[in-house]
Amino acid sequence: MSRKITGEVDAVNKNPMKALSIEEVFEHETFKRIRTLTELSGNGGEPQIWFVARDVCAALGFKDAGHAIKRHVEREDTAKRRILDPRGCHMPTTVINESGLYALSMGSRLPAARRFKHYVTSVILPSVCRHGAHIEDELLGRVQVDKAAFDTLIAALALAADGRRSAVEALEKSTAEAHKWQEAWRRQQPEAAFARDIKTSADSITIGAMAKLIHHQVKDMGQNRLFAWMRANGYLCRRKAFWNDPTQRALEQGVLELYESRTADKKGRMRLYRKPMVTARGQQYFMEVITRQFGRDVFAEAPIAGPGSAPCGEAAS
Repeated sequence: MSRKITGEVDAVNKNPMKALSIEEVFEHETFKRIRTLTELSGNGGEPQIWFVARDVCAALGFKDAGHAIKRHVEREDTAKRRILDPRGCHMPTTVINESGLYALSMGSRLPAARRFKHYVTSVILPSVCRHGAHIEDELLGRVQVDKAAFDTLIAALALAADGRRSAVEALEKSTAEAHKWQEAWRRQQPEAAFARDIKTSADSITIGAMAKLIHHQVKDMGQNRLFAWMRANGYLCRRKAFWNDPTQRALEQGVLELYESRTADKKGRMRLYRKPMVTARGQQYFMEVITRQFGRDVFAEAPIAGPGSAPCGEAAS
């Protein structure tokens, strides 16, 4: 890595350190050359780090740097700066800030894009905090004879170190927050997909209808398997006299209810029919419980048992 410091003179206030810029070149076996420019303000402003856009695009596998910048990077995250080229000339060059760099990183299809982002945050940004530097002869002469210029140089370098450390800490914090929100979003997907289906189903539904809803998330779900799962997990009775009636536990939870109706048979005799129904609350509850087990055989411990195989409300061991 090489580093170069240059300064500009304030012609009005005769301040030899109005602005300070630090150019650094980082070499990497995979990502090749990454040139950076850190601009420091002599009045105590926050330092600004820029990355040469062409170098970043090459590291991330973009063949057309100009097209990649226009497609992925916001205009306010780009700028033109005079950067030292391999021939030793300062040429106007497109540069991007950290926000632009992360935008390019997310837009890259290169498998190593994540490694590049880690390289930037763990190597390049911390290196900007270090004080070792080569100072041009003209600037060196100024700081040797002008104590104010020397003090400003030291203050600017210290400001750069503090600023970069703060930037790295802020980046790590924001990355952790992003991972937390991504995980929360992933966990909410079954609920979000299911919400559309239950918006129009505020009333109770049959277990067969519930099985069809769950089928969106658990492809091998069917009515018989859902009945078996509810019996094995203590939501439906398994005693012959109360076969498939909601257990006391399910009723107290408010996830199931018992629907009763009287209907005359062919001989005119009145018959009592009992049917378990899934409440609106139960629809959400069972979707969450069953999809939480998604990815493994949720019915491995729920064989389809016959009447009288277990008492009412007894859960599978």
